[in-house]
Amino acid sequence: MLAAPPRLARAIVRLVVPVARREEIEGDLLELFRDRVEAHGARHARIRYWHDLATVQTRAPLAAALPPVGSTDVVVARRCGNQDSGECGWALKRPS
Repeated sequence: MLAAPPRLARAIVRLVVPVARREEIEGDLLELFRDRVEAHGARHARIRYWHDLATVQTRAPLAAALPPVGSTDVVVARRCGNQDSGECGWALKRPS
């Protein structure tokens, strides 16, 4: 039986990745997964798939959590602890 990426992780990718980039990112994650299965085994590849998913989520705001365009209910804000080190993140907050 061929190893497959974790089903829950694949479902999360479909929920949080913007539609415009979903096919590309799913394909990249699957390609990395298959390469890692061959090189290091299925267990390692599954763990790294979760790691890669977390990396995808921290690189862009969660598209599924955003309100419709033009809505003023929620604002997306970028917070940077130290711009020189590149430690930045995204946050959803309600306007004051």
